[in-house]
Amino acid sequence: MVENKNYAHVMVSRFFLGVFESSVTPGLSLMTGFWYTREEIPLRQTIWYSAIGWGGMIGALMAAGIQG
Repeated sequence: MVENKNYAHVMVSRFFLGVFESSVTPGLSLMTGFWYTREEIPLRQTIWYSAIGWGGMIGALMAAGIQG
């Protein structure tokens, strides 16, 4: 396991996380366009983006349950 020894290591790790994570939203839009018709895209994108919010809420509840 790699340990972050100082602030610079943490910032470099955060930078690369942001670089890779920034492709998620455009990637979901592109994938939706590849697989669904023009009429289906709005509903599918609504499901994708609401799932991101729901995942955060459920993850926070799980973290609180594990912690407490």
